[in-house]
Amino acid sequence: MTESKTFRDGLIYLYQRADFKKPTWLCRVKVPNGSGYVNRSTGTGDEHKAFKFADDLYNQLLVKSLTGEAPPAKRMGPAIQAYIDRLEAQPHKLSTHYKILLLKRLKPFLERKSFDDLSTSLLSKVVDEQIALTKKGTLSPNTIKRTYTDLKHFLQWCIEEGYIKELPRFPKVNGVASSRPHFDAKDWQKLTRQLREFVKVENGAVRRDRMMLRDYTKTR
Repeated sequence: MTESKTFRDGLIYLYQRADFKKPTWLCRVKVPNGSGYVNRSTGTGDEHKAFKFADDLYNQLLVKSLTGEAPPAKRMGPAIQAYIDRLEAQPHKLSTHYKILLLKRLKPFLERKSFDDLSTSLLSKVVDEQIALTKKGTLSPNTIKRTYTDLKHFLQWCIEEGYIKELPRFPKVNGVASSRPHFDAKDWQKLTRQLREFVKVENGAVRRDRMMLRDYTKTR
């Protein structure tokens, strides 16, 4: 975080993040007796315009709170958009690009859902919704696992930003490919012994290639 300011006795909090390529004021707003915070990007690097955006948002939330409307802080849509905005402002990485694509795909399904609805069952329905959108009507276990991993990153950010207090329990993914078995010192000794015999061939070209493979293996 590079700079921050508070207004209305801390109910409006403006801040800039160091990981944004373009300096942009973000805001965190809380209304009296409200539940949680509302986080938004003001879309500007101008402090006065950013304060006006945040103050207008505060007044809108206050009116809704006084009239008994459901607090927007509980809806997932604004949080998803704020997370996407944050990722898009970061230096480009392939992993970040995939997270953005995932959240954009999930947003139509989740944006009107409440954080109070967040559960293991809802997370299963997220995957069911993604399966329904595929041509083959299926997703590999590893794809499902990667989806849940990226969702965990998003929900961890939600904890940091005050949207939720803890992570929900994620569904178990069956059929995920096992990781490669551990290669210990005993296995390595067996391999090097076999390499001595591996290079003992009559054909000169084959022997040369096998010796190159043996020497490369010894450098690993």
